Amino acid sequence: MLIESAEQNLLVWIAVDNPTREVRERVFLKELALIEGFPEVDFDFNIVRSSPEPRQIASNAKAIYSRKE
Repeated sequence: MLIESAEQNLLVWIAVDNPTREVRERVFLKELALIEGFPEVDFDFNIVRSSPEPRQIASNAKAIYSRKE
């Protein structure tokens, strides 16, 4: 997961290897929990494929979570 602050938004990129419908639905539920848990934050979520490297998409973002299986 990569984040970057832009104006009044927190941009969040979530990289997944296999963005099937089931995986995306699980991600959406986590996004909803974040939105509900932090109502003062304006989130802008994006799901991206793990390849190419997500850093190519969000070059100024900071990695806050990474999981390798």
